[in-house]
Amino acid sequence: MLASAILGKCLGKPDFATAFCYCHFGDKAESSAVGILKSLAQQLLKYDDQLLPLCYTRSTTCGEPVLRSLNQATHLLEDLCTILPKIYIVVDGLDECDQNERKQIVDALMQIAGQCEKNEPGKLRLLFVSQNFADIRRALYSTSQARPVPRTYQISDVDNEKDINTYVRTWVTQIAIKFEPFRDDMIDYLQNLTVHNAKGMCKS
Repeated sequence: MLASAILGKCLGKPDFATAFCYCHFGDKAESSAVGILKSLAQQLLKYDDQLLPLCYTRSTTCGEPVLRSLNQATHLLEDLCTILPKIYIVVDGLDECDQNERKQIVDALMQIAGQCEKNEPGKLRLLFVSQNFADIRRALYSTSQARPVPRTYQISDVDNEKDINTYVRTWVTQIAIKFEPFRDDMIDYLQNLTVHNAKGMCKS
């Protein structure tokens, strides 16, 4: 929900090209490093028809009829990000990917962000939304290559508390209407029980 809200703001800025990905556990094709980079590149293509000849040239010279290698996918996305004037990239659910894949995703996108920042500071803004896993932190703050220093924001249960209460109140009210009669004490009990068990996470 947080990523979607931020993405909505990004898409509302016409001077920026925006590409995004929602990762899902178990979806090896869509949540692989190559799959994500290809998806991001495909979305950026719609912002400028002049990018198509570049993609055609790369496809005919890379020796891959279908883009399968991480190296080629990274170079393609980097080419697109170099040409487009301003870009937002949002990757949600990075923790849903396999550990090796998410390291490759972070390394590739941070490499591209570093190159863009070197050539034209501020042209590419990159957002990862994820659980706070140690391997993701290591990948973000790796010093193996020149890259921008990331800023991280930790969201706690307290930050989500009001949203969870509002969400639960809305659904408990709808349940009470559907299965009436519901006494007020039953509504309060169901709401408090649900909020207590949410533990800072709420999924529809």
